[in-house]
Amino acid sequence: MHYFKAFVAGTVVPTLMLPIATLFLIRSGNEHLLQIPLLHLLPLIWGLWNVFYLAALKKILPKDENTQIAAAGALLGLIVALFAVFEAQIPGKLHAEHLKWVPLIGGPLIYAIVWRFIVKPLNRVFL
Repeated sequence: MHYFKAFVAGTVVPTLMLPIATLFLIRSGNEHLLQIPLLHLLPLIWGLWNVFYLAALKKILPKDENTQIAAAGALLGLIVALFAVFEAQIPGKLHAEHLKWVPLIGGPLIYAIVWRFIVKPLNRVFL
């Protein structure tokens, strides 16, 4: 039951943000980005990552809990950014190939902040 609660806590943020992002993409005329593989699986990925964090990463990462969860979020952000840039080729689809490095830096930073200030409190509430 502990891991199920961790899974639910991990899915909250992307579940709430995905419809907003979808609406933004449609209104901005970038509907073609909605066909990116794994985009709609982000809540599942976040939930499984939160379970993985609690089961394994927490034992490996530094002892400070804030650093642990921020590092776990940054690692997930890096994985997602690598997929977005090199596999899904999102910068190319947005005609911004010269900004390919922005998600590789910004993704882990944003994910670290979100995991530290949103997912960590959700873990405390759910667990």
